[in-house]
Amino acid sequence: MVASDQELGEPLSAAPKMESLKAAFAPPRLFIYDPARGHIATRVSDKGFAQLAKFDVSERNLDRARRILQAAGFYPDTIAAIDPGERICLAKLLGSGELSVDWLRENWEALRAGQPDVVEIGLALGQSYTFAHQQEQAGIQDFSRAWHTETARRLANCLIKGNGSVDTDAIAVAIKQLQSDFYRLQLLRGPHGNRLPQMLETLIQDRGSREVLETIKAPASAVASDLVRATLNLPPGRAVTETDARRAALAALLAELRQDSVGSCFATSLAIKVHGDLPRLLIYDLKSLIETGKLTRTVNRSFKPSETVEFPLNPSIGLAELRQPLVIDSKGRIVQVANQKLPAPIAPHEIPGLCAALESLGLTTRADMKRALREACSAPGQETGLETILGRIVANRKLTPPAVKLRQALDAFQSQLDNRLLRAWEYTVANMAGTGWGAERVHEMAMKLQKALTHDYANYFSMTGSSQLAAYNALTDRVVEQFTQRIRLLYDASVAGAKHQDGSSSYGGFCVQYRSGQGAKWQPIASVAEFNERVGDILELIRHDLPAEIKQFDDNPIDSALRAIHKNSLLTNDLGSLRSDPLRIIAGGSAQAVVRNYFGYAVRAETITLEPRHTTNRPGLRLLNWLVEKLKHYGPATPASAPICNAYHMFLLKPYAPHHADGALSLASAVQAARLGEWMEKHLVVARNSLIIGDSNWARGDKHLYFALCYDPGNDDLALWETAYDGARFTLLEPLPQNWLQGEWNLFIDLNG
Repeated sequence: MVASDQELGEPLSAAPKMESLKAAFAPPRLFIYDPARGHIATRVSDKGFAQLAKFDVSERNLDRARRILQAAGFYPDTIAAIDPGERICLAKLLGSGELSVDWLRENWEALRAGQPDVVEIGLALGQSYTFAHQQEQAGIQDFSRAWHTETARRLANCLIKGNGSVDTDAIAVAIKQLQSDFYRLQLLRGPHGNRLPQMLETLIQDRGSREVLETIKAPASAVASDLVRATLNLPPGRAVTETDARRAALAALLAELRQDSVGSCFATSLAIKVHGDLPRLLIYDLKSLIETGKLTRTVNRSFKPSETVEFPLNPSIGLAELRQPLVIDSKGRIVQVANQKLPAPIAPHEIPGLCAALESLGLTTRADMKRALREACSAPGQETGLETILGRIVANRKLTPPAVKLRQALDAFQSQLDNRLLRAWEYTVANMAGTGWGAERVHEMAMKLQKALTHDYANYFSMTGSSQLAAYNALTDRVVEQFTQRIRLLYDASVAGAKHQDGSSSYGGFCVQYRSGQGAKWQPIASVAEFNERVGDILELIRHDLPAEIKQFDDNPIDSALRAIHKNSLLTNDLGSLRSDPLRIIAGGSAQAVVRNYFGYAVRAETITLEPRHTTNRPGLRLLNWLVEKLKHYGPATPASAPICNAYHMFLLKPYAPHHADGALSLASAVQAARLGEWMEKHLVVARNSLIIGDSNWARGDKHLYFALCYDPGNDDLALWETAYDGARFTLLEPLPQNWLQGEWNLFIDLNG
């Protein structure tokens, strides 16, 4: 099949034959790149190659195609076995660099057999790597995350056909190409690259998941439509079809999910588990979000009867990349990102995220993009965040409504890094920390208000008559009911604050919303003053139910309570760290509330409290013993991970993940043989080895970060370390703070959907 060097084109290093004056004016020739041989001349001129773009099956074009393919290493008779039209198409794609020589050699037999989808999927993979290379050069968005998002998006477009059906034959082709992917030699892609073929294999085996995917309808809400468009890179305003919705859902299923700078670990760890262990459940969730704009669960809480709770679609965005300081020169080019000077200036159209954001605002030419950037900068060479720049462009071009247009641009930017539908699902799960079982925080606020109303006046009413006291008690009992019906907390990934307790995140919190009654639209509360007014509104509603004998008192307790509220002294002092416009609380969420809301039942948490390390207490060893005891009934065949949390972070315990199953088995043997100390010294000394216990939710570039237990001889105990997994091996990075081992640990097992 492969030709000899004598039959191939000339290497780039070969000296041109200048035998006559005519040769000096020969047209420029096309070169192709072979990793094994460098750039190879094809004996086809650039002008002749341009003729191939017309896909005219003429003798001259077939001869040009033969020369290009022969330069790539194929014999003439092998080339002739390919359909003439396909021959010209392959030569064009090879000459333009859209397909590589290695890819062509690997897939030649499938092409000769006329197997469909081979070229389409090959192009999708090649274009994804080109995209990731652009991201790497720009330095604004993580190229490894961007590669996975783009690959999932392009594959979804290939695997869901125009009629909305899932093509299992195309899935098989995609799996084969991903498993023999030569492009990965050009760009590191880490352990997340393994997810794509694994999830595609699951989709082939699980007919039920495919059937659910094929039932997804077009979105009914504008928010869901915007998310589908952002997920698939569709232009703003373009109508979203059922096929689009299914492609967006498949892209979310295939995409990578890791926690970034947003402190959503209380939801992200559970989301990663569902994403990996329960894909059909995820598809049902995506179907619900797209079609109805919400997730619906039935919950049963201690202070309320069983009820159906709706968790609205949460399209919020983490703003870390958008707030990186950029420096733009007088020509409208990026010269510095996050205090790092770029090797060379980069034009805006060469930065995928920025280009997508500008195109969403109607700036489609290179000149327009550069001009808009120059005009948006207060002065060349001054640091400015991208969010600010995009806001100024919206204002300068008088785009309306400005908030909608800015949000459109931010969505377009972020969609080049994250799968927007998958992130929206993750943050919708995070909403469960503030509603349903997560409504305890709102309930506590209501109880505080009720207590303030009753504390100073109970004795007063007890002296005036039992009937009045009973009436007043009945009134104050309604405070909790009305408050919890009209106030709620929703997760907001854009809330910025100091570093969270996990030491990694700096975004994420809860915004406060109010509605005037059942069925009314929820509205964000802008400030502390407005919050106090809304609480006053709730009390005014209750005032109408006051019995006449209570209203007659000069010192009306309701009026006193309202005065206290408007002095900002009743509730807001205990809300935590507040930000206004809208009113947001910088705080994490309840892991237990999220787990219970998501699965709809009172999931039991296994709990242990670890004391600080001292001479007679070894918290690391106690944690390991506890984990072994709780998991002793589970074996390597258990295909599961389990959310586990301490005071600082929630992550996924993975006791029998394939990459460390041997360590877990040897640990179990050591415990059974009562030789744990000997086993620790042999296996867990930092310089030798470690026991990987869990997936941290985090990633660093193309590596996943895990947590490991290592034996620390100095303290004769186990220490918790962070370790990086590159898809082949683990590398210890640094120990976590000692206090991470202290306090209460909660483990959630048997979460099977």
